[in-house]
Amino acid sequence: MKIKIGSDGGKTCQFLLTGEIGKIETTPEPILSFTQLKPPARGLRLDGLQFGIQEKAGVKLWWTLPDKRFEFLIVLESRGGFDFEKIHPIPSPEGAIGLAYTTFKVSEPRMHALIMMDFSKL
Repeated sequence: MKIKIGSDGGKTCQFLLTGEIGKIETTPEPILSFTQLKPPARGLRLDGLQFGIQEKAGVKLWWTLPDKRFEFLIVLESRGGFDFEKIHPIPSPEGAIGLAYTTFKVSEPRMHALIMMDFSKL
């Protein structure tokens, strides 16, 4: 899976996570460091996301913390979307330094996913 920073303005940023899911990944794989943002962010707040994941497979997103620790963010399966700004935005925990992902229910050798995420910088 690869992440692309689609937009990185002063207070907001959008990411596109796409790629092939080839096996179940149980150890979180880092995909983004807050230092990659311009300017770097102290933290992020998840405001919304849209996703499409090949049927039966799933992706879990995690906040990356120092010392190779991770805190669960959200589980995604199939397709859908959330507008957290209208419900309750999800801020990164204190000290978070990035994002990571794991996969589950990978039933074929070449499955695919697309996840679009909208964040506010803290």
